[in-house]
Amino acid sequence: MKPDLKYSGIVFTLVNMQTNIAKDTIESVKETFGKHTLPVIQ
Repeated sequence: MKPDLKYSGIVFTLVNMQTNIAKDTIESVKETFGKHTLPVIQ
């Protein structure tokens, strides 16, 4: 990400939680951005 970019959170959209790639991607993003990720609503 650009150092001067300001964001308040990351929203996951159109997530199919039945796939491993979705689960792995979400986990990776949460590990990287921590508190900036918003919960996934199914």
